[in-house]
Amino acid sequence: MANATSPLNVNGGSDSTSNRLAMAAAVLAASAFVVAFSQAFLEHINSNSAMRKCTPCAIGYSSRLVKRGWDFHFWKLRAYYPLLNLERGRILNLLFIQSLTSIEVDDDVGKIEELNKRWGWKNIDEGDSPERLQIADDMAVLCDIDTDRIISISDVPWRHWKLRLAFLKWRWRHPLQPNRRPRASWAQLLFAFGIRETHLLKIRLTDADMIPSNLDVPLQRIGLFDLGVLAFLMGFTSVKIDIPNRDFRALSPFGTISTQELQGWGKIIHFDGDAREFHKLSVRCSEVWLFRGSMLINGSTSYGKYSGNSLSLAVDILGESIKTKRSRDDHLKKVQERNADGVLDHGRIERDNTWEEASLMTRLVDNLVSSLLQQADQAALPKVKVSSDIHGFDGRKGDTGNTLRGLILEASSERQGARELLRKSILEDRSQYYEDALKDIFSAWQATTGKYIPSLLLSASFMTVHGIACGFPTTVLLEPILAWSRYRAEKLWARRPFSVSDNVRRSMALSLGSFFRKTSDYLMSRELGASPAGLYGWGISTMKVFYDHFPKESQLEIVSSEGCAAAVLIAETSALIEDFNPREWAARVRQSQVESFSVTLFKPLNVLWCQILILDIAIQYHIRRGWDVKSEAEPAPQSAPPPNSRAVVLSEALTAATSPSPDLPPGAGRTLQHRATTLSEVMAANPPQADPSGGPVEDGPAEPRETQEPENLLSRLLSELLYCDEWHDREGEVAYAISRSSEIPDNSSDSKPFHEWDLKSSLEEHSGITTEANGDKLRENYFQVLADLLELRGLFVIAFLGIHPDSTDVYLAETENIQMPIA
Repeated sequence: MANATSPLNVNGGSDSTSNRLAMAAAVLAASAFVVAFSQAFLEHINSNSAMRKCTPCAIGYSSRLVKRGWDFHFWKLRAYYPLLNLERGRILNLLFIQSLTSIEVDDDVGKIEELNKRWGWKNIDEGDSPERLQIADDMAVLCDIDTDRIISISDVPWRHWKLRLAFLKWRWRHPLQPNRRPRASWAQLLFAFGIRETHLLKIRLTDADMIPSNLDVPLQRIGLFDLGVLAFLMGFTSVKIDIPNRDFRALSPFGTISTQELQGWGKIIHFDGDAREFHKLSVRCSEVWLFRGSMLINGSTSYGKYSGNSLSLAVDILGESIKTKRSRDDHLKKVQERNADGVLDHGRIERDNTWEEASLMTRLVDNLVSSLLQQADQAALPKVKVSSDIHGFDGRKGDTGNTLRGLILEASSERQGARELLRKSILEDRSQYYEDALKDIFSAWQATTGKYIPSLLLSASFMTVHGIACGFPTTVLLEPILAWSRYRAEKLWARRPFSVSDNVRRSMALSLGSFFRKTSDYLMSRELGASPAGLYGWGISTMKVFYDHFPKESQLEIVSSEGCAAAVLIAETSALIEDFNPREWAARVRQSQVESFSVTLFKPLNVLWCQILILDIAIQYHIRRGWDVKSEAEPAPQSAPPPNSRAVVLSEALTAATSPSPDLPPGAGRTLQHRATTLSEVMAANPPQADPSGGPVEDGPAEPRETQEPENLLSRLLSELLYCDEWHDREGEVAYAISRSSEIPDNSSDSKPFHEWDLKSSLEEHSGITTEANGDKLRENYFQVLADLLELRGLFVIAFLGIHPDSTDVYLAETENIQMPIA
């Protein structure tokens, strides 16, 4: 019995086995968990290389859009970064949206600046690190102007507790982001423009594992045309695009944008420079100025609220629209109808196509060069005198006496060198032989176009100039017609209907700092007297604002008490009329100032910009015959705006605050109300004129109120800001008279090979200005003085555009639609 097995022992052994089995299973499970966790952890570590490419240090504000998620198929953690739409239109629209929510223009927080006269806004510098309770956003800070100390909420007195509360609410809606520059080139471009709300550019998310292993930032795609426009708006001075070779290069004192070869991937675009310096430059003017500047880069000139591109300037329609105050939509409709007519009869080119007019001039010169080369080969050319300063010879000026055939052989053994030499001689040599040849070209050009002078040169006399000089396609639109400008300048120089004033030059150097920048190659203006779109001109601006800033002695030289004005130039601009070659003139101005160590340096662009405004003062005074005469008719009183007037746009924009869009940044509606109110004040100063029936000029039917969306209202408000520059009445009639001087009458005698442009007669006939004023006889040369002022002004506008950064490559790249990756 003692050896019998107890049931308790059996059960105890069974429990022990079960425990061991359970323990083994638990160990296996724990081991499996550790292995799985280790695997996940290792995959997480391996995926960190992709995540590091999507941090704020890599892609800036776009890092807020980065998403992370577990991929169960490949059992790893993935990062997804945003693909952005980098079209120039989207970026410029986003700039306008952001301007509605920046801290400087906030209705409440912006009032903090008014508490102390020493407080002012400035852009954040590299050394600035604003804290949460300091009055700042990501790009600007409120600081003490004297000490450069950033203002904190503690500096706001407690009696202004409402402003303190308003700032705390604003800070809650707009958390302060770290002040850092990203590594990615595309992120630096957005940083340079101050773009923060990048979610409005997002297209979709894409896997960060698609980033090439030899790159440390994500890739985006951008069009070369869009990048070229953005580069000029940032302040780059040169942009070259080679479409066949997929090459892009932009140069600036602050950096470069270029294409680089990436092993295993191909060419990518890379930005190398100081994005913060570009940001300081671009934010010195309104985002609306940048909109109109982008149009000028693409060859679209401005005429107040109207604009004309290189393919359909339509000078006659433009003059009619200015005189009758057509709405911009009606003007564009008229231009489109003109374009639909196509080529004119009698073999003439498409009307007012400035591209075709310039190209025709180039073809005519090339044909003459080919003909002269052929005659030179046959030794059939007469002897001509050629200036050695033009051709670069060391011989005695004007007495070489070589035949043209010998001159060609001496200049170059290559045919292309001879061709360029002849082209330069035809366009610039003032000898009688070449002058006759050039007039033959002018005659052929007039016979083909039916115009006295190129449309761009004619319209420059009433073209509005921009407050920024960002770029213009000079090579294709201006250089071919410089021979016309030079010819007109020579005729003016022969008569000299102007005076050269040292007083005015001294005023430019010392007294005009409130509206004139002397040393900026980008921003010409200090915004005094500018239109909302950053435009200036005798037809849309109140020129007395600028006139009042001149000293008394300079004022007396520009205008007289008899209601007449005089053309006043300074020494630098007078030299340009004597020898009209804008780029060579600009180089001489820079060199002479360097050699003279002048303390009052003028940049050539600034000199021309101010000279244009001086002539605009004289032109407006001459047209009005004094400052006391109002140009505009008093608007008829309106008890309520008609349902389709522009006032409805403002009214609807004001209501956008009550129904903000979820896609707009917080607070945009409230600031949109502030902007709309500001626009209403601008329009009150330039009210729509009454039509013969007594009602205001209509801008076309507005959409029904119930269909208006906040985004649509925002777009319409931006459009109103861009195109709200109405022309004055009398000035509009003068612009119409200038446009009527363009066409050569069909009944002109064919026996006259070359037709001289007669602006004076057109002004007498179509300007609506009478030669009697309150019974007093005006001076007999009133219209001649006005014609001289306008023609001088047109030449200086052409020169001003001619020394802009050349955007020809960008202009030609628009139709290519070529995109490249940017890292």
